[in-house]
Amino acid sequence: MAAVVAATAGPLLGAAPVQALTNTEPFASSQWGLRQIGAERAWDVSRGKGARVGIIDTGVDFGHAELSGRIVASTRCIGTGGLASRCAGSAQDDGGHGTHVAGIVAAPLDRAGVAGVAPDSSLLVVKALDADGAGEASDVAAGIDWLLGQGVHVVNLSLAETSSLRRAGGAALEAAIGRASKAGAVVVMAAGNHTEATQTGGAFDLPAIVVGATDRNGRLAPYSQPLDGRVRWGLVAPGGSGEGSVEGDVISTYWFAGRRSSYAWSAGTSMATPHVAGVAALLAARGVRGQAAVDQLLGTATAKSCGTGCRGLVDAAAALGSPARPQPAAAPASTPGTQPARAAAAAPPAVPAVPAARPAGVPGGPGPTSTVVVPGAAVDVRPRRVALAPVEGLPAADEPVRTNLVAWSIVAAGAALLTVTAATALLGWRRLRAGERW
Repeated sequence: MAAVVAATAGPLLGAAPVQALTNTEPFASSQWGLRQIGAERAWDVSRGKGARVGIIDTGVDFGHAELSGRIVASTRCIGTGGLASRCAGSAQDDGGHGTHVAGIVAAPLDRAGVAGVAPDSSLLVVKALDADGAGEASDVAAGIDWLLGQGVHVVNLSLAETSSLRRAGGAALEAAIGRASKAGAVVVMAAGNHTEATQTGGAFDLPAIVVGATDRNGRLAPYSQPLDGRVRWGLVAPGGSGEGSVEGDVISTYWFAGRRSSYAWSAGTSMATPHVAGVAALLAARGVRGQAAVDQLLGTATAKSCGTGCRGLVDAAAALGSPARPQPAAAPASTPGTQPARAAAAAPPAVPAVPAARPAGVPGGPGPTSTVVVPGAAVDVRPRRVALAPVEGLPAADEPVRTNLVAWSIVAAGAALLTVTAATALLGWRRLRAGERW
């Protein structure tokens, strides 16, 4: 896939705007990450239609209502020995992490749950990690090569322990990243969830955008690995606080065993990475790809103190050259006895959330030397709360409903017992009236 002619880091001249859209998904109020990077304004120019984003992870939930229509090709690359020709089989998620990443990139504007950064983009899914989020670096490399054969534009590597790849088995992955870059694909990879600057090292001196994480307030997340001068291209993007608060972490689609179309809050550089991949997809849809896209992303980033190798916070609106949206006119001053006329937008429907048990088997630190581990060790990035989709007619928060059903069952049983006791007493009274012995 040939690289496109380089574009300057500025407005996309000649880009025909599309109809302005606003995020009206049920979880829109919780999607602070989209607002932080100006994604909605970028949608005035591009929503990613025609862009192909590769997700190499634990897989994606093919049964998720928000993602099933976005997946155009998929495969399983486990035990390949680094050969893309050995990739075969199902890429169904069995860990949840890949589904979370995929939703951040490409969840559609369908008023069903969440919106992705590039809501009209397509997904190419590679399952190279197992249910615990572990996998061989050679399998990740095979996955990249498989994606190149599918015409991928953006490759997302939310692998928090990418720093270990160079030390063992990483040479194959480095070579694959180099091939992807030469083919015109933008490779976006997670910086990792550690604070030791030495861990980044030369492992990120690659033709890939390395992404650190910011919190809801735009500050560098405490767990985000520093992007030092040895990082070739560094950016930061919304990744969440990692403190376990629903308000501070990133919500997206998720997979849980036995659940349909779930959502979860999580945090980490794994969540920041697909925000950047999504913006790259918006650019790809406008014909800005390869090194041209990298230059556009770096050249339009918002300056931020995030390391000597970091260019700043990714800015979707600036990267797409989105025109400023007109501000709503101020309401006229009211006179005594009157109320000013106001146009109020309808609030999106509330989607209740219920506590969920943390999935088992999520590793807390680096695995063996040749193993990619996700998520990282410095912060527990497992989901804190999960919102469940309707299950057989029950409302979204079906667990409380079931709890209420149990409570009502207990009440009903108690009422039945009282009824039987009263009937027995009445029968005894009638027998006494008739002169019978009790």
